[in-house]
Amino acid sequence: MAFEYGSEVIIEANFEGREITNEVYRDEDGTKVLTVTEIISENEFYDYEAKYKGKSNEVTPAELTDLMTTQIQSLTKETYGFLGMKGIVRMDYILKSGGIPFLIEINSVPGMSKESIVPRMAKCYKSNLKSILSETI
Repeated sequence: MAFEYGSEVIIEANFEGREITNEVYRDEDGTKVLTVTEIISENEFYDYEAKYKGKSNEVTPAELTDLMTTQIQSLTKETYGFLGMKGIVRMDYILKSGGIPFLIEINSVPGMSKESIVPRMAKCYKSNLKSILSETI
């Protein structure tokens, strides 16, 4: 049916599991990885209603084992460096059963509104967003 609307179609796999997100930035001391957050949507997907209308619960820090938290933070940091990224970046994962994290999206300009996850991660990281924004290179 998609070909009725154009000549090219993108097909993505559907990964089911827990939705996890992690923030990373670089300052003069090096790359900093913030606290991991789990997004629990009341809807089938983390859609507009879940994100902006309060139909989700963002758990910061995510209720993960220390090992899983470290693995996700390491993957976030490694990906950030490998891609030569700058500024504040949020990476989203699906954590499949068995504990395998799959990177599903890189947000190179993450939201900074009152509904956004970034300020909550910064607070849990024992820093304030203003400090992080002013220190980011």
